[in-house]
Amino acid sequence: MFVAADHGGSAMREHADVAIALEALGWRTLRHPVHVWRRNVRAATMVSGNASVQVYFDPRSGRERPLTEPDLPTDVVGHLLELPAVRLAAWRDQSGGVTVAAGAARARLRDEDGRIRYEPATGDPLGLGGEPFTADDRDLLSRTLAGELPDAPRQLLQLFRSPRAGDVVLAARVGSDFRGPWEIPEHKAGHGSLIADHMAVPIAASVPLPDAPLRTVDLMPTMLELLGVPLPPGLDGVPFSRLAQAAGVGA
Repeated sequence: MFVAADHGGSAMREHADVAIALEALGWRTLRHPVHVWRRNVRAATMVSGNASVQVYFDPRSGRERPLTEPDLPTDVVGHLLELPAVRLAAWRDQSGGVTVAAGAARARLRDEDGRIRYEPATGDPLGLGGEPFTADDRDLLSRTLAGELPDAPRQLLQLFRSPRAGDVVLAARVGSDFRGPWEIPEHKAGHGSLIADHMAVPIAASVPLPDAPLRTVDLMPTMLELLGVPLPPGLDGVPFSRLAQAAGVGA
């Protein structure tokens, strides 16, 4: 038996509707629930859990490729980064990696055969140090687990693997979300950001938990293995048998 939460949560004290911010800049924006069907839009905002939002510029279905850094409206992205509610932003670079930004700080993330490369350019938006490094996926999970943005490098790289991911993704600060106060009922709590309050969850199990950092995606391959079911290819998680075994608490 396994018991786990799908996400954490936190109280929301500030609402910063990104769609309204875009409208103020002259970008006609599609957004739910006010403008779901709207012609001639220049942007679309898709809010998740209220504390993250995916922004699509010049949205069109059937686009041959996602937008990358040179395609983005630099002035608009800069304005969004200045919003007090924004902890960080991310978008695709030209080399198949991800650019991460927090204020004026910039860094690049790349997946190198399962290892993660972090290259600060100006500042250190993820708080991982000012020098470039490459780390094993699980080592970096352990390194970030107790920090402000646990597992953020892997989560961002994983998100942008999908061609449907936004052109720019924003993650909110503690206490902030990306929906307006017009929402009925007004949200007093939420989730969806990369902050620790939203990322860390409890895991309890009737089998020993590894003495190692866990992801919730590790539960499915573990259950299949315990049931004697072959693991299908392409799973994100790792079964407990491949991690150090010892009773403990997962996060």
